Order: sequence, then structure tokens, then C-alpha cells
Amino acid sequence: MECHRYNAHGELAFKSAPLAALPDWYLAAQFQKFLNDIRGTHPDDEAGAKMHEMARRPRDEEELRNILHHIGTLAREYPIEKKSR
Repeated sequence: MECHRYNAHGELAFKSAPLAALPDWYLAAQFQKFLNDIRGTHPDDEAGAKMHEMARRPRDEEELRNILHHIGTLAREYPIEKKSR
């Protein structure tokens, strides 16, 4: 919530992505990339470094699944409106 907001829409000030727009399989894959040091380790990636650290907070796979499920719930409760061109 601190970086991606209460509705998982992201926050420009923190350069955080709108998670509510992303499918759970993609979020899980990105989470694994942070855990496996594929993402968030470049010295110039300040925002990625924060997520790299946060990715280590869930205690186990079940807790990660619960987090991803919650993001999905937020996506349904606070859908991201598509902007017209």
C-alpha cells in the first residue's frame, strides 16, 4: 500500500507500477525475478532496489499467493479506467 496505493493503481511519486492492471501470473513471475536477483539489483535502479527488498517479506508461497489474491481483489474493486485516445 505504501508504494502502490490503497487501490494498487501505482504512484507516480514513487515510480510504482499500477499492479491492478497486471495479471496474477505476471505479478508472480516478477516477484520471482526480484527474489532471484534478476530484477532490482542494478545500482541505478532505485525503485527496483526497494521492490527487491520488499519481495523478501512474504514468509512462504502461501503468503505470496494471498498477497497476489488481494491485489486481484483490489483490481476488481478499483478497476483502472482505460483512457480514450
